Amino acid sequence: MPKLPKRFALSTLLVVMVATAVLFGAAQWRRQRLIAEVASLRAAGVEGLVVSDDWFWPTASGTAVIRLANDVYFGSPDVKEQFVAIRDRAVACGAGDVVYEMVVMRYYQVVKTIRTKDLDKAEEWSEHDYAKRFLNPAFDNQQ
Repeated sequence: MPKLPKRFALSTLLVVMVATAVLFGAAQWRRQRLIAEVASLRAAGVEGLVVSDDWFWPTASGTAVIRLANDVYFGSPDVKEQFVAIRDRAVACGAGDVVYEMVVMRYYQVVKTIRTKDLDKAEEWSEHDYAKRFLNPAFDNQQ
């Protein structure tokens, strides 16, 4: 077996150390970026995403639940675009599934919880309940 020169062995060791440091640095940068993105999504009303505690290559996983406000009104097209942008950010972050959830309250009591994967269905229910609440404000006991 031929003997390697010492200069070659030291330079190889240095290259391996630098490559390892860059790899672990990229993993930590990715972890911090994922934590910041999940926190930003939580501030926007998304729950259910969790950053894994993997020591080398962390990922965000879980079902993203986008909570819609009780009185959300889809009259403006910007509102729908905003929810689509939030959904796309959650999927890019690593969400396996995205669900829209709206809690319908009447007279400070929860009437029903609507969960759907389709934003158009959530919009339909929102407009239905919005019209039912404000156009027919009579007290009803059908809860």
